[in-house]
Amino acid sequence: MQINGYARPTTPLLAKEKNVVSLPDIESEYWFTHESVPYIMTRADHNTKDRAYTERSFIDIFKRAGYHTSWISNQESVPTFIYFMKEADKLTYVNGGKSLYIYDSWLDDDVLPPLDSALTNGKSNSRNLIVIHSIGSHWWYNAHYPKSAARWKPELTSRVITENSRQQFINSYDNTVLYSDSFWHQVRERLRHRNAIVIYLSDHGENLGEDGQYTHANDTKEVRNAACWIWCSDKYKSRYPKKYAALERNAKKKYNTAFLFHSIIDAGDISTPYIDKKYDVFK
Repeated sequence: MQINGYARPTTPLLAKEKNVVSLPDIESEYWFTHESVPYIMTRADHNTKDRAYTERSFIDIFKRAGYHTSWISNQESVPTFIYFMKEADKLTYVNGGKSLYIYDSWLDDDVLPPLDSALTNGKSNSRNLIVIHSIGSHWWYNAHYPKSAARWKPELTSRVITENSRQQFINSYDNTVLYSDSFWHQVRERLRHRNAIVIYLSDHGENLGEDGQYTHANDTKEVRNAACWIWCSDKYKSRYPKKYAALERNAKKKYNTAFLFHSIIDAGDISTPYIDKKYDVFK
């Protein structure tokens, strides 16, 4: 990501934002979505991984605190986390039955109409928690950005990994990040004049030829490094200056992806004994 010092301008819109903090040293506990998502949704941590399969998620806590909760999914649902998706008051699928084994165009812009619906909710003053499970930069990369966003070429030409050059992998992957930057900008635009905060967290990283490794089939330091940034509106920053100041202080610290459960509850200004301060980036 450009905001973390990458030479290419892959996040130009995010780089222009104020009130955004990147957390570049987030370690993912897992390198597959089906394991990582339950882990980050629950109170699980490195020493208590079983909580991912025995406890409810932070969605349930938000519901009990009076929030209307929505899950907008642009990925496949799998048995390890479908339960948490169904905790939400409203669950919306936008992927049209696509799977990672089908290589048609599969874009995150499809999330925007249901996001608009979730933000209105029929209640002008309701408090909302919205989980967006984006497709992001998953393989096959070329399917996850429009041709108009193909800034770097040559792109991947074959789904057989060995038939592409490393540069083709990097180019197509960087194009997905550039497109994601545009998508998340549109999300922020919808929240700019609200009391709102966006926490972006990848469930794992990706290998792009380091030591001959590609995608995320192996446990490597690149795959363990999950991208993360947090943006808040002017209203949110003004209302919670201590939280934002703490976020800035903690930005360069190393966190496990277990931080999300504890931090998002605090971001929602919810008091509960389930928050562990050592994982809370807002403390």
